[in-house]
Amino acid sequence: MKKTGLIIAFLLFCNSLSAQVAISKTPDHPGAILDFPQNTTNGIVLPATTELPASLPDGSLLLDRSDLKLK
Repeated sequence: MKKTGLIIAFLLFCNSLSAQVAISKTPDHPGAILDFPQNTTNGIVLPATTELPASLPDGSLLLDRSDLKLK
């Protein structure tokens, strides 16, 4: 029983962790989740679609090919 409680506490603790990512440098913006160096061609490859799905998870990014806008 003690092991089960420790495992559950550990899993809950791990679930609450979050991290920020910087590519090739320290982020300029402390609140940034993802930051790329200036004057480079680094970026994110997004899925492109012609029809938007009816529902998506929060935080999803798609490129709409019909109007070439990020949604």
